[in-house]
Amino acid sequence: MMEKAGIDEDDVEGCREERSFRLWINSLGIEDVFITDFFSECKTGDVLLKVIHRIDNTVVEWNRVEKNANNVFKIGINCQVAMDACTKLKIKLIGIGASDIQNGNHKLTLAVVW
Repeated sequence: MMEKAGIDEDDVEGCREERSFRLWINSLGIEDVFITDFFSECKTGDVLLKVIHRIDNTVVEWNRVEKNANNVFKIGINCQVAMDACTKLKIKLIGIGASDIQNGNHKLTLAVVW
């Protein structure tokens, strides 16, 4: 039945919202972005930055982004840049911080993308 509907069986028991956002991000056609594990791949901030850039290419301050985010500090910077870009988009993220994304908080990561 799922095959006829065009739905993959990759996440039958997973979170509906996570799967929806993962499929939506994959449908955006962003270069070098294909999400298979939404929460772990959003933890670095890179995916969120690219999605935000796709929505509005003027709000991400790419000069602040750490290109080779290979440690906790640099990853935290990228998550903060993503949060700042959300603020520029007039997205109210009350009670959500960059560390929530970096730590992989499922509920709050979904709230940012929502």
